[in-house]
Amino acid sequence: MEKDALSEKERAAFDRLRRQQQPPAGLEHTVLTALQEEGLLRTPPRPNRKWLPLAAAIAGIALFLGGYLLGGTQNKAEGQIRPELGYMLLLHEDARFRPGEPMEMFEEYKAWMESVGSQGVAITGQELQNDALILDADRSPETDAAERTTGYFLLEAASLEQAAAIARSIPHLKYGGSVEVKAFMNR
Repeated sequence: MEKDALSEKERAAFDRLRRQQQPPAGLEHTVLTALQEEGLLRTPPRPNRKWLPLAAAIAGIALFLGGYLLGGTQNKAEGQIRPELGYMLLLHEDARFRPGEPMEMFEEYKAWMESVGSQGVAITGQELQNDALILDADRSPETDAAERTTGYFLLEAASLEQAAAIARSIPHLKYGGSVEVKAFMNR
């Protein structure tokens, strides 16, 4: 329908429809007060705000202590690994690696670490950035490699067999990655 096909009266009606209608100022307050006076609407109790700063302080302290304790146990694991029982699991990826959704993978690896730790095995680890510089005495530095080391775990195990058994359970393998198990050098 073309605008020119409308009469002056019809165009004026359409123009009025386009304008937003605002209720008169104070209408909401008037209606709420009337409903409360008639008992049709209860007045919500006002929160006692004098405890708010104390509650915020307690929550902040609880979060700090939780982070400190969690961070402390993760950092302790690295310091507690005895060199004579230490193993490194190096995580490698190549063209066969098919990652899942990042947050799901993070949670899966975290649950795996917690499971290993709950068995009494000290473990810590870290994901590594994809960007790397590979140095070789005979060539110029390379920044792109067919296989990348993308993370590591340090753990304490009684034997290479135990370390390998733990490595076989890592989620990294199901995504097509590989895991290299190496004992710490003891001299």
